[in-house]
Amino acid sequence: MSNLILPRKYDDKSGKYPQHHGKNKLSYSQINSWKDPKYSHDYIKQYFAGIEIPSGIYANYGSACGTFIEGIGTQNMECHNEYKHLLSEYDRDVLTNNIEYPNNTIYEDLIVLDCGDFVIEGFIDRSIYLNDKKLIVEDIKTGSVKNKSGFYKSDDYKQTNLYSYAKEKEGYIIEDCRVIMFDRAGNNSEKSPIRLTGKVEIIPTYYNREKFEEWLKNVSKVAKEISDVYKTYLKYFNNG
Repeated sequence: MSNLILPRKYDDKSGKYPQHHGKNKLSYSQINSWKDPKYSHDYIKQYFAGIEIPSGIYANYGSACGTFIEGIGTQNMECHNEYKHLLSEYDRDVLTNNIEYPNNTIYEDLIVLDCGDFVIEGFIDRSIYLNDKKLIVEDIKTGSVKNKSGFYKSDDYKQTNLYSYAKEKEGYIIEDCRVIMFDRAGNNSEKSPIRLTGKVEIIPTYYNREKFEEWLKNVSKVAKEISDVYKTYLKYFNNG
């Protein structure tokens, strides 16, 4: 029996994965935060101690764009209310008209990948379901296309491969996985507010099962590292 203990457990609110309810849980962002020395301390504050870490304006702006796209795709603009103040009329026009909105698309499509001692939970920004169980996986990003497109094309970026691997495990055939990147400019100053430029790039993030499984082996080591540190934290700081 595993002695792994992680600070988050999977809560099967959707009813989609009841077999994983109560299991130790990680997410792609948690994994990256733990591995990055710049953010590992924030991980401990947020997930061990429960201290809220502000997302920051760029993350909030990206969420605004994502929820606006979801609102259009689902014809439910109420989901955008929390962030709508961050988008200009031009931003809304770009998000509405500069990408396609295919039929048979699920937004924020939940996946839960069974990793034995733990699961990885994630939400695909857009899953486009085609005929014969074929699937297109899309992750939507905002940022500088010039500075960031190379990263998303590289082996360092695994988010769409994670989603693709999980859906493949469920019997789907991955037709394509890609990042839809909205070019963004501005530094949030009064003279230079954050705004979309109008440029949109479709960045291929080729799915490679073998390379992803190698990455997944390392994630198991990450889970053990987090568990070991978390046990020490509980030993000294858990008043319960």
